[in-house]
Amino acid sequence: MSKLYDSFEAAGIDLSGAGDNDTVTIECPECSGTRKKKHTRSLRVTRSAGLWTCYHCQWSGAVRQDQSNKTPSYNKPTITFESELPQAVTDYLVGERGIDPAVLTPDIIGFSPTRKKIMFIYRRDGEIVNLRYRDRAKNYSQEENCEHILWDQDKITKGCELAIYEGEPDKLTGQTCDPGRVHCSVPNGSNSFQFLTNSEKVLELPAKIILAGDMDAPGRKMVEELARRIGKIAVTK
Repeated sequence: MSKLYDSFEAAGIDLSGAGDNDTVTIECPECSGTRKKKHTRSLRVTRSAGLWTCYHCQWSGAVRQDQSNKTPSYNKPTITFESELPQAVTDYLVGERGIDPAVLTPDIIGFSPTRKKIMFIYRRDGEIVNLRYRDRAKNYSQEENCEHILWDQDKITKGCELAIYEGEPDKLTGQTCDPGRVHCSVPNGSNSFQFLTNSEKVLELPAKIILAGDMDAPGRKMVEELARRIGKIAVTK
Protein backbone atom coordinates (compact mmCIF):
# COMPACT_ATOMS: atom_id res chain seq x y z
CA MET A 1 0.00 0.00 0.00
CA SER A 2 1.32 3.45 -0.91
CA LYS A 3 2.07 5.79 1.98
CA LEU A 4 -0.02 8.96 2.24
CA TYR A 5 1.58 12.40 2.58
CA ASP A 6 0.14 15.85 3.11
CA SER A 7 1.87 17.24 0.01
CA PHE A 8 4.49 16.42 -2.60
CA GLU A 9 6.92 18.62 -0.64
CA ALA A 10 6.32 16.66 2.56
CA ALA A 11 7.37 13.51 0.68
CA GLY A 12 10.60 15.17 -0.47
CA ILE A 13 9.43 15.59 -4.08
CA ASP A 14 10.58 18.84 -5.67
CA LEU A 15 8.48 19.79 -8.71
CA SER A 16 9.64 23.40 -8.97
CA GLY A 17 11.78 22.76 -12.06
CA ALA A 18 9.70 20.00 -13.62
CA GLY A 19 7.67 22.10 -16.06
CA ASP A 20 3.91 22.55 -16.29
CA ASN A 21 2.78 19.13 -17.53
CA ASP A 22 0.43 17.19 -15.30
CA THR A 23 2.58 14.05 -15.51
CA VAL A 24 6.34 14.47 -15.23
CA THR A 25 9.35 12.23 -14.67
CA ILE A 26 12.01 13.55 -12.29
CA GLU A 27 14.90 12.33 -10.16
CA CYS A 28 13.82 10.14 -7.26
CA PRO A 29 14.73 11.64 -3.86
CA GLU A 30 14.73 8.16 -2.33
CA CYS A 31 17.30 6.43 -4.55
CA SER A 32 19.06 8.91 -6.83
CA GLY A 33 21.70 9.79 -4.24
CA THR A 34 22.90 6.18 -4.08
CA ARG A 35 22.94 5.47 -7.82
CA LYS A 36 25.93 5.74 -10.14
CA LYS A 37 23.87 7.85 -12.53
CA LYS A 38 22.45 10.18 -9.91
CA HIS A 39 20.47 12.33 -12.30
CA THR A 40 18.56 9.53 -14.02
CA ARG A 41 14.87 10.42 -13.98
CA SER A 42 12.92 7.46 -12.68
CA LEU A 43 10.14 8.97 -10.55
CA ARG A 44 6.90 9.41 -12.47
CA VAL A 45 4.62 11.97 -10.82
CA THR A 46 1.02 12.80 -11.70
CA ARG A 47 0.10 16.11 -10.13
CA SER A 48 -3.67 15.97 -10.53
CA ALA A 49 -3.91 12.50 -9.01
CA GLY A 50 -1.31 13.19 -6.34
CA LEU A 51 0.50 9.94 -7.16
CA TRP A 52 4.08 8.88 -7.85
CA THR A 53 6.11 5.72 -8.48
CA CYS A 54 9.83 5.19 -8.96
CA TYR A 55 10.61 2.60 -11.60
CA HIS A 56 14.05 1.98 -10.10
CA CYS A 57 13.49 1.54 -6.36
CA GLN A 58 9.71 1.02 -6.53
CA TRP A 59 9.05 3.82 -4.02
CA SER A 60 5.48 5.04 -4.37
CA GLY A 61 3.12 7.30 -2.52
CA ALA A 62 0.13 9.57 -2.70
CA VAL A 63 -0.99 13.01 -1.56
CA ARG A 64 -4.11 13.13 0.57
CA GLN A 65 -6.57 14.67 -1.85
CA ASP A 66 -8.39 16.69 0.74
CA GLN A 67 -5.11 18.34 1.80
CA SER A 68 -3.31 18.75 -1.53
CA ASN A 69 -3.92 22.50 -1.60
CA LYS A 70 -3.31 23.17 2.08
CA THR A 71 -0.16 24.21 3.90
CA PRO A 72 1.96 21.07 4.47
CA SER A 73 1.82 19.47 7.89
CA TYR A 74 5.20 18.04 8.89
CA ASN A 75 6.26 15.47 11.44
CA LYS A 76 8.41 16.77 14.29
CA PRO A 77 10.88 14.02 15.24
CA THR A 78 12.24 13.66 18.74
CA ILE A 79 15.35 12.00 20.14
CA THR A 80 14.37 9.55 22.86
CA PHE A 81 17.66 7.69 23.21
CA GLU A 82 21.26 8.29 24.23
CA SER A 83 22.75 9.82 21.09
CA GLU A 84 26.36 10.52 22.07
CA LEU A 85 28.87 9.76 19.33
CA PRO A 86 30.62 6.41 19.92
CA GLN A 87 34.39 6.51 20.04
CA ALA A 88 34.65 4.64 16.73
CA VAL A 89 32.57 7.34 15.00
CA THR A 90 34.61 10.12 16.59
CA ASP A 91 37.81 8.39 15.45
CA TYR A 92 36.44 8.24 11.89
CA LEU A 93 35.36 11.90 11.78
CA VAL A 94 38.42 13.27 13.56
CA GLY A 95 41.15 10.80 12.62
CA GLU A 96 40.18 9.96 9.03
CA ARG A 97 38.32 13.09 7.91
CA GLY A 98 40.36 15.62 9.89
CA ILE A 99 37.36 17.28 11.54
CA ASP A 100 37.96 19.36 14.68
CA PRO A 101 36.25 17.62 17.64
CA ALA A 102 35.07 21.05 18.80
CA VAL A 103 32.61 21.29 15.90
CA LEU A 104 30.98 17.93 16.72
CA THR A 105 28.48 19.50 19.08
CA PRO A 106 25.49 17.43 20.31
CA ASP A 107 22.95 20.01 19.13
CA ILE A 108 23.68 19.16 15.47
CA ILE A 109 25.22 15.67 15.40
CA GLY A 110 24.68 12.40 17.23
CA PHE A 111 24.39 8.67 16.67
CA SER A 112 21.38 6.38 16.23
CA PRO A 113 22.08 3.00 17.90
CA THR A 114 19.12 1.33 16.17
CA ARG A 115 20.07 2.48 12.67
CA LYS A 116 23.80 2.27 13.49
CA LYS A 117 24.36 5.53 11.63
CA ILE A 118 25.60 9.03 12.30
CA MET A 119 22.60 11.29 12.98
CA PHE A 120 22.48 14.85 11.67
CA ILE A 121 20.04 16.98 13.67
CA TYR A 122 18.23 19.71 11.75
CA ARG A 123 16.92 22.54 13.92
CA ARG A 124 15.04 25.78 13.42
CA ASP A 125 15.13 28.19 16.36
CA GLY A 126 16.42 25.32 18.47
CA GLU A 127 13.53 22.98 17.63
CA ILE A 128 14.23 19.68 15.85
CA VAL A 129 12.48 19.59 12.45
CA ASN A 130 14.31 16.70 10.78
CA LEU A 131 16.77 13.88 11.44
CA ARG A 132 19.02 12.54 8.70
CA TYR A 133 21.30 9.50 8.96
CA ARG A 134 24.50 8.36 7.23
CA ASP A 135 26.90 5.43 7.56
CA ARG A 136 30.50 5.14 6.37
CA ALA A 137 29.36 3.64 3.07
CA LYS A 138 27.40 6.87 2.37
CA ASN A 139 24.03 5.19 2.76
CA TYR A 140 21.60 7.93 3.73
CA SER A 141 18.12 7.82 5.24
CA GLN A 142 15.91 10.29 7.07
CA GLU A 143 12.70 10.56 9.03
CA GLU A 144 9.58 10.57 6.89
CA ASN A 145 7.35 13.59 6.23
CA CYS A 146 9.71 16.08 7.87
CA GLU A 147 10.48 19.61 6.78
CA HIS A 148 13.62 20.16 4.70
CA ILE A 149 15.82 23.07 5.78
CA LEU A 150 19.54 23.89 5.79
CA TRP A 151 21.56 21.93 8.32
CA ASP A 152 22.76 24.20 11.18
CA GLN A 153 20.92 27.23 9.80
CA ASP A 154 20.40 28.66 13.31
CA LYS A 155 23.96 29.99 13.15
CA ILE A 156 23.15 32.28 10.19
CA THR A 157 23.13 35.94 11.26
CA LYS A 158 22.63 39.24 9.47
CA GLY A 159 25.71 40.33 7.53
CA CYS A 160 27.60 37.05 7.90
CA GLU A 161 29.46 35.19 5.17
CA LEU A 162 27.72 31.86 4.60
CA ALA A 163 29.18 28.76 2.92
CA ILE A 164 26.70 26.13 1.73
CA TYR A 165 27.93 22.57 1.11
CA GLU A 166 26.55 19.54 -0.70
CA GLY A 167 26.79 17.27 2.34
CA GLU A 168 27.00 17.36 6.12
CA PRO A 169 30.59 15.99 6.46
CA ASP A 170 31.83 18.64 4.02
CA LYS A 171 30.16 21.30 6.16
CA LEU A 172 32.01 20.03 9.23
CA THR A 173 35.29 20.10 7.32
CA GLY A 174 34.61 23.66 6.16
CA GLN A 175 33.83 24.73 9.70
CA THR A 176 37.11 23.17 10.86
CA CYS A 177 39.22 24.91 8.20
CA ASP A 178 37.47 28.28 8.13
CA PRO A 179 35.88 29.11 11.50
CA GLY A 180 35.41 32.77 10.55
CA ARG A 181 32.42 31.97 8.34
CA VAL A 182 29.06 30.32 8.96
CA HIS A 183 28.81 26.85 7.40
CA CYS A 184 25.63 24.95 6.47
CA SER A 185 24.69 21.97 4.33
CA VAL A 186 21.79 21.26 2.02
CA PRO A 187 19.55 18.48 3.38
CA ASN A 188 19.47 16.11 0.45
CA GLY A 189 22.74 16.42 -1.43
CA SER A 190 22.27 17.66 -4.99
CA ASN A 191 18.88 15.97 -5.37
CA SER A 192 16.34 18.57 -4.26
CA PHE A 193 15.97 22.31 -3.72
CA GLN A 194 12.70 22.47 -1.80
CA PHE A 195 14.63 23.55 1.33
CA LEU A 196 15.03 26.97 -0.31
CA THR A 197 11.38 27.76 0.40
CA ASN A 198 11.62 26.65 4.04
CA SER A 199 14.96 28.46 4.62
CA GLU A 200 14.10 31.52 2.53
CA LYS A 201 14.10 34.02 5.39
CA VAL A 202 17.52 33.06 6.78
CA LEU A 203 19.03 33.15 3.28
CA GLU A 204 18.19 36.86 3.15
CA LEU A 205 20.52 37.55 6.10
CA PRO A 206 24.08 36.86 4.79
CA ALA A 207 26.10 39.58 3.07
CA LYS A 208 27.78 36.91 0.96
CA ILE A 209 26.98 33.30 0.10
CA ILE A 210 29.65 30.84 -1.05
CA LEU A 211 28.48 27.67 -2.78
CA ALA A 212 30.80 24.70 -2.21
CA GLY A 213 29.59 21.74 -4.23
CA ASP A 214 31.57 18.70 -5.33
CA MET A 215 33.49 18.94 -8.60
CA ASP A 216 31.53 16.14 -10.24
CA ALA A 217 28.56 16.75 -12.55
CA PRO A 218 25.88 16.59 -9.79
CA GLY A 219 27.89 19.00 -7.63
CA ARG A 220 28.34 21.49 -10.44
CA LYS A 221 24.66 21.25 -11.29
CA MET A 222 23.74 21.94 -7.67
CA VAL A 223 25.96 25.02 -7.55
CA GLU A 224 24.54 26.44 -10.77
CA GLU A 225 20.95 25.79 -9.73
CA LEU A 226 21.43 27.29 -6.26
CA ALA A 227 23.12 30.33 -7.77
CA ARG A 228 20.20 30.76 -10.16
CA ARG A 229 17.58 30.43 -7.44
CA ILE A 230 19.28 32.42 -4.69
CA GLY A 231 20.56 35.12 -7.02
CA LYS A 232 23.99 35.27 -8.59
CA ILE A 233 24.64 38.79 -7.28
CA ALA A 234 24.95 37.50 -3.70
CA VAL A 235 26.67 34.26 -4.57
CA THR A 236 30.31 33.26 -5.05
CA LYS A 237 31.03 29.80 -6.48
